Amino acid sequence: MTSTNVLPPTLSVLDAAAYLNVGKATIDRRISSGVLRSYKDGRLRRIRREDILEYQARLLRESERREGAP
Repeated sequence: MTSTNVLPPTLSVLDAAAYLNVGKATIDRRISSGVLRSYKDGRLRRIRREDILEYQARLLRESERREGAP
């Protein structure tokens, strides 16, 4: 799962971690801190495709801003 064209409408925490190439614990921390939006579907935690793409875009913007700063 590496292309946004194949992202399903919702992702599990493990799917989101695989897509972003980070660990499950990192996704859990981002959700707990409110940096990454999610919702509960019964006992499962789900992340909307739009939310994961927005989070990824925010990371890229912050990274570009840091690299451009003196």
